Amino acid sequence: MIARQLWELAHELAQRGQDIAGGEMLWGVANRVILAINLQLEIMSPDRPLRRGTVVRHLDMLHRSTPTLQRGLNAVGRLHGHFYNSNLTQEDIDQHTGDAEAFIAALFNLPEARAISPA
Repeated sequence: MIARQLWELAHELAQRGQDIAGGEMLWGVANRVILAINLQLEIMSPDRPLRRGTVVRHLDMLHRSTPTLQRGLNAVGRLHGHFYNSNLTQEDIDQHTGDAEAFIAALFNLPEARAISPA
């Protein structure tokens, strides 16, 4: 699945010190996985704009997950905004990247994601 390839690219970019591009890749990974889960579970109609927060809230209720999902969604959103605005400190980038990584790992570990992506 392309999301795993983007995730690997995000790690490569981070290792090269390209935090801004790496953060944008993390946003792309999360976006693709959320879209795929939404299409599988039909949480939102595919003819409507994807509302990531709605899908994540549904997943939280379905799996009774920890705040990691909502916190992670916020983190990838902040990294995505930083790509355009360069408005985060390095400390913020590091914190949001860690939260984003935990979020993506949690998404990939959901039963719905395992059905759509190879391990």
